[in-house]
Amino acid sequence: MTLTKFGVKIVQAGYTYDQICSLCLSAESMDFDSFWVADHMYSWGRKPTDKFALESTTILANLASLTSRIRLGTLVICNIFRHPAVLAKITSSLDAISGGRLELGIGAGGPSTPLELAGYGMSFPKRRERVERLAETIQVLNAMWTEPLANFSGKYYKLQDVINNPKPIQKPHPRIWVGGERDDILRVAAKYANGWNGRRLAVEVLRERVRLLEQLCEENGRRERFEKSWQGSILLANNESELIEKKNKYGVEEGSIVGTCDQVTQKLQGYVDAGVTYFMLHFQDDKERDYNSLSLFRDMVAPNFS
Repeated sequence: MTLTKFGVKIVQAGYTYDQICSLCLSAESMDFDSFWVADHMYSWGRKPTDKFALESTTILANLASLTSRIRLGTLVICNIFRHPAVLAKITSSLDAISGGRLELGIGAGGPSTPLELAGYGMSFPKRRERVERLAETIQVLNAMWTEPLANFSGKYYKLQDVINNPKPIQKPHPRIWVGGERDDILRVAAKYANGWNGRRLAVEVLRERVRLLEQLCEENGRRERFEKSWQGSILLANNESELIEKKNKYGVEEGSIVGTCDQVTQKLQGYVDAGVTYFMLHFQDDKERDYNSLSLFRDMVAPNFS
């Protein structure tokens, strides 16, 4: 039986550094498998914001020194923000600093990205080019993570005898998760990545995407285990009356999993039956310092999947 894993995820606009550290340390102490941060600069959910928002790789570097076990990841790095060779150096350093705990989620750029890139004086290519660049970036990462002198010649990126030391601790390299739901993204994931992440997908849609992904993996001769994951928000309560209170206080985010422990367990099982092996969950009430929802999930939900 495949072990189901659970991670805690934040979209860090509006979180102070202390809040992020406290939440990550609590997730580690409660035996969550991983902690994930998003990758935007000042536009979250298609709208710009002046909220306090720390950069993703800087956060992970700091969390690496504060934690010892929990894995640390990005959901997802925007491929256009950083040249792939620079990203390879950053991620190699992160894996070394964390003792081999990096998980790299990466994507081609979403609906919030064009505004940020324009503000930074950078171009936002058409979708086909963004997806092609993503495929090349993963190849650049693999080369710089594993080869003594990395060389690569693609349509958009070129390397010549690049030295990248230290190499990542994880062998052959950190796991790469490609995020996105469209067919072109699934093709890139099936050919180059180690896992796929779907965001806020309903069970029926996810099941169809997993079916296509497995077909594409077969076509690419991928026999090794390929992880399928789901990310989204969760609103968890002890009972129905508490659930009503939380809905009134926090609202219900799009595509979220909402319910009591039994209800959430049943909903998660539906995703597991559809092929999901990993959940990256944003607990909507994660700024409450007692972290009651995280401990409730640990005690009453997670054991049903161990």
